[in-house]
Amino acid sequence: MFLFLEYGGVILMERVVALVRENGRTKILTADNSAGESVFTPQALDARGKRFLGGQNVKESPEGERKGKR
Repeated sequence: MFLFLEYGGVILMERVVALVRENGRTKILTADNSAGESVFTPQALDARGKRFLGGQNVKESPEGERKGKR
């Protein structure tokens, strides 16, 4: 899954460690100690990602690969 940011940036969700809401902005902290920022709430970021997937439910298979399910 991806986080689609308002300025056209995209962050792979597997890299995200935490989403922190502070002063009307959402800080996106990643595993490599980098950070991004968004005006969107975590819920809005999730909805944008789901719209990109076309409403598919994404689940992880036992082998660890991601598969889309309609």
